[in-house]
Amino acid sequence: MDISRYVGYFHDGAIYDICHAGNQMIITMGSAEIVDEEIAQNIPLSKDNTIEGRLHIEGVRSLSIGEKTVNDKFKMLSKSSDIFHFEIIENIVIFNIIWLDFSRTDLPTREVGFSVVEIEAEKIWWENLPEMVVD
Repeated sequence: MDISRYVGYFHDGAIYDICHAGNQMIITMGSAEIVDEEIAQNIPLSKDNTIEGRLHIEGVRSLSIGEKTVNDKFKMLSKSSDIFHFEIIENIVIFNIIWLDFSRTDLPTREVGFSVVEIEAEKIWWENLPEMVVD
């Protein structure tokens, strides 16, 4: 499935998990709520009217966070995130991610970081999982 047609719906969506092993990466994520009925006819949505699934990134050639090239694994800075920007251009994935801390219910949500991520890979594909259960 060509998820690049739907990247705009991921603004205010979330990244739930990142699995990065060697030159393979799987990013489990979901979009914001979609109210456009035309989109719902083109892609199966979750019961919450979101696009849920896994972005598979195979053959990672380069990973940069901010201005730095990263040789380590890409991992989450906190358990919660907000996707500020998501884009796929040919074989490059670009994310702007706000990392959030919801651990204290007696305090407002706290921003713990902001990442601008660029991943170049041999192959990028989407596994749509509308029945996926998110913690």
